[in-house]
Amino acid sequence: MFYIVKCIFITIRTRTFHKNMSILVLIFAGQWFEVVVANLLSWPYETGYWTIKGIDPSKPIKQWWTDDPTKLIHITDWTSNFWFFISGFIKIHYFTSMATVLLIISVERSFACFFITDYERKSRIWIAVLIITLFAKMQVCI
Repeated sequence: MFYIVKCIFITIRTRTFHKNMSILVLIFAGQWFEVVVANLLSWPYETGYWTIKGIDPSKPIKQWWTDDPTKLIHITDWTSNFWFFISGFIKIHYFTSMATVLLIISVERSFACFFITDYERKSRIWIAVLIITLFAKMQVCI
């Protein structure tokens, strides 16, 4: 956690990267806190402090993929297990975000190459906003 806060602080304080790259770095570094919140939300379920209806409380709950359908977590009423559902959704969002980091950085660098004559002098915040918006919509489709 210390290194993430330090990364955010350094990115804000120094102008090592272009503003668009700095915005992307801040967003992806800040998403680390997103998965911390998700882990805090799922922790009571994984430790057995809170239980999911219809699941044996003595079995540990893990939120990973399995090919065996009998090992999948079957939730019959998601409203009673709302925080478990939300934590899983947040984790999926974080994992898909981290899976596309290199692609997003590549798209930003492609814009830098396209506007090579004046990219470093002009702000063009719309590029970072466009990239984040497009990839957020793509994550919804995934």
